[in-house]
Amino acid sequence: AAAAAEAVAPEADGDADSDWHVVSVLSEFAAIVVDETQERTLQTDLLLGVLKQYAPAVPDLKVVLVASSPREAEFLAEFFARRSPTAAVGFRSNPYESSAPPIVSIPTHSFPLRIVYQELPPLLDLAASCAEVAITKSQGNWKGDMLVFLPSRAETEAAVRWVKRRLRDHDCRRLGLSLEPLALHGRLSAEAQDSIIAGHGKARREPLRPPLAKRRIIFCTNIAETAVTVPGVTCVLDCGLVKEPRAASRDSARIGGSALLLLVPESKTSADQRAARAARTGPGTCVRLFAAAEMDVRPLHSEPAIKRGLSLTRPYLSLTQLGLDPLHFEWPTPPPPEDMAAAHTALCRLGAVTPSTSTQSDRSSSSQSGPPELTALGRLCLDLDLEPELAHLVSHGCQSGLALTAGLLACLLASPESIFFTAAGGRSDGAACARLAQAWGLDGAVAGDVVLELLAFEKWLALGSSSSSNN
Repeated sequence: AAAAAEAVAPEADGDADSDWHVVSVLSEFAAIVVDETQERTLQTDLLLGVLKQYAPAVPDLKVVLVASSPREAEFLAEFFARRSPTAAVGFRSNPYESSAPPIVSIPTHSFPLRIVYQELPPLLDLAASCAEVAITKSQGNWKGDMLVFLPSRAETEAAVRWVKRRLRDHDCRRLGLSLEPLALHGRLSAEAQDSIIAGHGKARREPLRPPLAKRRIIFCTNIAETAVTVPGVTCVLDCGLVKEPRAASRDSARIGGSALLLLVPESKTSADQRAARAARTGPGTCVRLFAAAEMDVRPLHSEPAIKRGLSLTRPYLSLTQLGLDPLHFEWPTPPPPEDMAAAHTALCRLGAVTPSTSTQSDRSSSSQSGPPELTALGRLCLDLDLEPELAHLVSHGCQSGLALTAGLLACLLASPESIFFTAAGGRSDGAACARLAQAWGLDGAVAGDVVLELLAFEKWLALGSSSSSNN
């Protein structure tokens, strides 16, 4: 979605020239397919709104929206058929206002699926608890591989390390378990993902492992929920949790604060999608690692990202790049008006956009007003793909002769994960900064993790590639 927005960015000034440029780019394509629309990210919703406005101006363009549930498909059809409330400010007429776009359902063959509930054992962390259940279940009389859903890459890698340690224990060696723990997540290279999906050199449609092969336990994120299919899986363990970006508070989002990845219960639709992975190639079993009563209180679908209180500064910049007025843009699910107005205020304060001559309250007279425009800093924000505050940091760092330090700080602030790795190649735990502070005689609470990570990275760079030190 971000690449699509950049591809159709206007190169001329003025609303008419911007519209013409977007339409001319879309005219180069015969069809646009938007997959995984049910995830409702900010970028996906942004693209859907742009397509609703401009696709009708390209008569031969086919737009295919792929959704995982009938309810989501009906919502999208209703959105594209909805009369635009902003038609007065030049938005295009909609050919589907008299009848909604057609919905095409694709039936799939399903094998018998058994769902059981089992609460997790009281261990130290989620990864270890799920890994222990996976080891126990692998001793059962079942065929095929196991898929274990965990919230993030960190948990998948921790679970793999836990299983490898347990396989070296006396009890596991005595049982003669032949297991191969693997991690599957979006940060893996395409080659690494393909090797896991293909299995032990077998064709991807091979339903079961060869008799002498190790049974695979694949610890995965939600990448395996809908994006990829792992053949040979007959058992799914579902921890029932996902990590979603949410604002620490509504006020922090409005001033451009970074989002937090919070652990939340998965929706019913997501739970059904995960369970179905066990019965793609044959009968299967899904073990939900929580109480059955919890399913009754879970939401049917995940909340759209635009309703989670996230900062809207980056969507605001993308819309401005397209020559659209963000305050008048039609989203599939409209954001709170004050959130978009706050994004406008924050970007004006940074100098990333010019002040708009219209506001959310004077929509009736906006035909005489103009949308905001990008400044040099605003274009830099989009080029670097950073939050505007971090792009502002990089810009001032370059002007002050501190480009490397500013760039490192921006990367550290933008990444939610630790920069430290263990000798085994996995991410280090959260105590790495505390150990560094103690070793350097610093007060970690005063310095903060970002400063400690910056000092560590600079010291690592100073060692040089030719250093023989292992410290």
